[in-house]
Amino acid sequence: MFPASYNMSIINAQHGSWDRTPPIGYRVMVLNLNSDGLAQNYSALAEGWLQPNGTAWGMLTVLCLYLS
Repeated sequence: MFPASYNMSIINAQHGSWDRTPPIGYRVMVLNLNSDGLAQNYSALAEGWLQPNGTAWGMLTVLCLYLS
């Protein structure tokens, strides 16, 4: 389903902030783990729901887990 580069990774949906200035979230992030299971780096997988003016097109609420 995902490329091998996503092995040892955690994918999470950030549903967004409603009480923060400027707002953050409204994106899907990837946390890559090293061989010891410790966080290595964190980056955006999908974003664009948060508009430059601070409003959001929608809110991410569900992320499905696929174990292979």
